[in-house]
Amino acid sequence: MARDPMMKTMGAQLIEIAPGRAIVAMVVREDMTNALGLCAGGTIFALAESCFLLAANSHNQRAVTQSATIHHLLPVKAGDTLHAGAAELSRTGRSGLYHVEIRNDSSALVAQFQGQSRFVRGTWVQAFAP
Repeated sequence: MARDPMMKTMGAQLIEIAPGRAIVAMVVREDMTNALGLCAGGTIFALAESCFLLAANSHNQRAVTQSATIHHLLPVKAGDTLHAGAAELSRTGRSGLYHVEIRNDSSALVAQFQGQSRFVRGTWVQAFAP
């Protein structure tokens, strides 16, 4: 996940990761805005989904997005720094449920995201035999 092309394209930085949790930060660039001069909703969604997938994959089991929703609460402009924090709500069988809060530098909640993961075959780190 450290080589994630989308995170690289967005300039998103992994701040913290632990089992079932992740924190990612990103500065909104001018090229991420729409005709209204606001950060495009898809950009915020991509940040939230990247954070969610880091948390979902943090157990060393490969996971993909099965479904996701986002609620945009406040406008975001170029120059704003966004902080996305993902938390695992449930992990049962082949599915997981995660909540992501996206906040600005003032700690105001700008969006809420909920994602459901589907665990697929494979791991990120192979076990080493002694």
